[in-house]
Amino acid sequence: MCVICVVKRKDQKDILIKEGAQNVVVTEEGWEEKYIQLAQQHKADCLIDSLGSGDVLSTLKKGLVKGGLVLCIGALEGLPPVDILTNQRIN
Repeated sequence: MCVICVVKRKDQKDILIKEGAQNVVVTEEGWEEKYIQLAQQHKADCLIDSLGSGDVLSTLKKGLVKGGLVLCIGALEGLPPVDILTNQRIN
């Protein structure tokens, strides 16, 4: 199984690499292309999201194979949840 970690800061990437992670993408300029390429290369079929952000979640979904599973386990960004099919906020 391939795990792709997506983090906001380089120091988080460094910690994950130290702990043994092999595929870590930092959400900096150009991250979307890098993530999608990596996800498609490994035929990603499951996504676990703890942010609940429509913008990031929308990009993460693009890397999944058709019929892939999206599991939203939180809303750490503090924004209302997003309908994963329409990408619209749920109030």
